[in-house]
Amino acid sequence: MDIRVDLHTHTIMSSCGIHSALEMISAAKEKGLEAIAVTDHGPLLGGRLPSTFFDRFENPIPGIRLLKGVELNLEHEGTGVDIPPQFIPYCDILILGLHETVPSGKDRTYYTERLLAAIEANSFIDGITHPNSYSYPVDYPVLARAAKAAGVALELNNSKVRYKRVHDSETRALIRACIDSGCPVMVNSDSHTVNELGDLSHILALIQEEGLPEHQIVNRSLGSTLEWLDRRKKFKKETN
Repeated sequence: MDIRVDLHTHTIMSSCGIHSALEMISAAKEKGLEAIAVTDHGPLLGGRLPSTFFDRFENPIPGIRLLKGVELNLEHEGTGVDIPPQFIPYCDILILGLHETVPSGKDRTYYTERLLAAIEANSFIDGITHPNSYSYPVDYPVLARAAKAAGVALELNNSKVRYKRVHDSETRALIRACIDSGCPVMVNSDSHTVNELGDLSHILALIQEEGLPEHQIVNRSLGSTLEWLDRRKKFKKETN
């Protein structure tokens, strides 16, 4: 499987990134990617979201598509997320991940319910990032069924596997839940450096061993990615 669209990357505008957006896009093109989503963290996690990126920065390098987005964070309580509303119309993709903005030390039921409530309250959420986290455990079958119903993609994150941040058994359980539910899936690098861009080898090995159908992967090609994002855009218009 040769995936050339990466829907989860970070730049220096995230507190954890080290390269500019231009450097990331340029490196992605050099590696043969066809599109890259720049999804810096929202402000609750120290991310900086300059308005010029959203309303003025347009496909700066020929031959590779720039998709604009944010990796959102939940507020400490409730369903609120940290996206300035004026930026939403400019975003191609909005993904939500559980980070240290929510209480720690809770059980699977708590974090699962937080995500389900956020998906229901915020129709602009297109995907859930790295749900296979020891710090914020979730009920994979329950989340996958909810994602299927909402048309939201669950992420299979290469970084989690590459850096052994979670045991492979957890990732395999997530993959199997995605297979059983038939929910949309996005396979991403979660790149914070140029050398991580486009490297999906670790997660793809598990995906192939578990037998996830390729048609479930929304970013399996540029065409499938744009078709999925177009469906998401139409859904948001209908629900807002």
